[in-house]
Order: sequence, then structure tokens, then C-alpha cells
Amino acid sequence: QIVSSNVCLVRAELIDFWRLLLLNNIPIDQHYILYPNPYPKKRRINLRFYGHPAFPILLRFVGSNKITLRSNWLGYLQEFSDSIIYANEYYNNNTTTPTTTNTNNNTHIALPYVTDAQSGPK
Repeated sequence: QIVSSNVCLVRAELIDFWRLLLLNNIPIDQHYILYPNPYPKKRRINLRFYGHPAFPILLRFVGSNKITLRSNWLGYLQEFSDSIIYANEYYNNNTTTPTTTNTNNNTHIALPYVTDAQSGPK
């Protein structure tokens, strides 16, 4: 549903939507993750955005644009920040790239978020 010239409301499976945006080189200026279910039990960490195998896709397709994350669980925000720092270190020190058909350079995909992640939740 087109809301305005720069807003489109989409109801879709988010991971598939991210992947399709990346594969089709569709830019996103701002991405909001508002109050996601934190799945607080350790055995469900892979259901959290930062624990999901698609986390590099989020970092990759948003690029140097802004991610806004809001949560009422401080632990979730801190773990998300730690995951960004870890992803940056991983992609700087590893030649393995995330599984996508995109041939762009995958190094430094988390770099735009590292400073904010290191300063922690605001």
C-alpha cells in the first residue's frame, strides 16, 4: 500500500523481504525495528534478529543508512549492539561472505553501526 511518495506499507515475511530487497538492489533509507519479541529464553536466541542467520542480510541491505531499534528490554539492546560489533570484527577478519547471490564486496558491512553499538543503548 503506497502511503506517500516515500512510504510504502508492506506485509511480508521480513527475512524474505530483506533478501529480495538486497537481491534487487532496492535501497532503504531508514529501517525501524520497533519492540521486537525478545524471546528471552537462551534456547530461542536464533529467533532474535541478531541471532538469526539472516542478520548479515539486514546489515548488508541497509548499508550505511540508519537502523532504529527500540525495545523495552535493555538486555536485547545490548546484545544487538554486541552482535553488530562482532559482525564487524568477523567480516574484517574472515574471507567468508554471507550467503547471497549479490557479488558486492561484503567486508565492513557492520562498520556504519559500530560507533553507535559501542556507545550502547540510548
